[in-house]
Amino acid sequence: MTTLPETKYAKSGDYHIAYQTIGTGPPDLVFMHGWISHIEHMWEEPRVARFLDRLASFSRLILLDKRGTGMSDPFKEGEVPTVEQHAADIEAILDATKTEKAVVMGLGEGGAAAAFFAATRPERTVALVMIDSFAKLDWNKSIYALLSDKPGQIEAVTSAFYELFERGTGHAIWAPSFSLSGADARDWSRAARYLVSPGTLQTIVRAAIEIDITDVLDQITLPTLIIHRTGDRVVNVSHGRFLAERIPSALYVELPGDDHVVWTADQARIAELVRDFIGGKRP
Repeated sequence: MTTLPETKYAKSGDYHIAYQTIGTGPPDLVFMHGWISHIEHMWEEPRVARFLDRLASFSRLILLDKRGTGMSDPFKEGEVPTVEQHAADIEAILDATKTEKAVVMGLGEGGAAAAFFAATRPERTVALVMIDSFAKLDWNKSIYALLSDKPGQIEAVTSAFYELFERGTGHAIWAPSFSLSGADARDWSRAARYLVSPGTLQTIVRAAIEIDITDVLDQITLPTLIIHRTGDRVVNVSHGRFLAERIPSALYVELPGDDHVVWTADQARIAELVRDFIGGKRP
C-alpha cells in the first residue's frame, strides 16, 4: 500500500460509522476487527498493514470501526452495543459502498457480529469467515479468567487490561509470538491506550459478555470458514470447535500457535486460507 485509504462515513441509525475501501475485487470482503480498532492508526503498524494489503490483493476490502470505537461515533451514555446493531452497521456500509453482496469476515467479537449478519441477511452475504471467534464467550475459557477470578467482574477485568497496557505486557496474552521489549513494548502499550479509553473498554467488555448468537448458528447455510489457533488464550479453541459443530456448512481449520491477534507470524497462511476459500478451493 502506498497511500492511506480515504476514510468515509455511513449513517446507521444515530451513529456515523467510519469505513475505508481498498483493492478492486471481486469479491467484496468486509472485515470486522475484534474488540477495538482504529482504521487510520492501524495502517501505521507494519504487520497490520501487511495483512490488510494481503486481503486487498484478492478482494475489494471494506474496513470499518464498529460503533463506539476508532473513528466512528462514541457510545451514547449508558448504551451497550449489540450484535443486532453491529449487523445494521455492516448493512449501512454495504449500502454506502453500493455493495449488493459481500463476504463477511470477523475476528473475535467481530466474527460473532459477522455470523449474526450472515444468519439474518443471507441475501446480502456471499460467505462467512470467522477467525478466533465465538458464539457465546465462556468466562472460564477466555481472557476474562486470566484477569479476574470472579465471573462478571467487569470493572476488575477493565482495570487488569489497563494494568497490562501500563506495564507493556499485553502482547504476552494477545500475541505471545511478538518478542517485544523496551521501546517496542512501550509502543504496543501506547497504541492500546490510543485505541481505547478505560470507560469505552468497560462498555466493550460488557458487550462481549452479553453476546450470544447460539440460537442463530443453524440458520447459517452459506459457505463458512472457521479458523482458530489451538493455543489462543483470549478465546479458547473450544469456542471454534463449538462453532464448527453448530454451523451446518462450516469448514473448520485449526492452526498451531498461541496468538489471538490475526496479523502475527502466520498471517500469510491465514490470508491464503481466506483467498482459497473465497475462490472455491478447499483448504
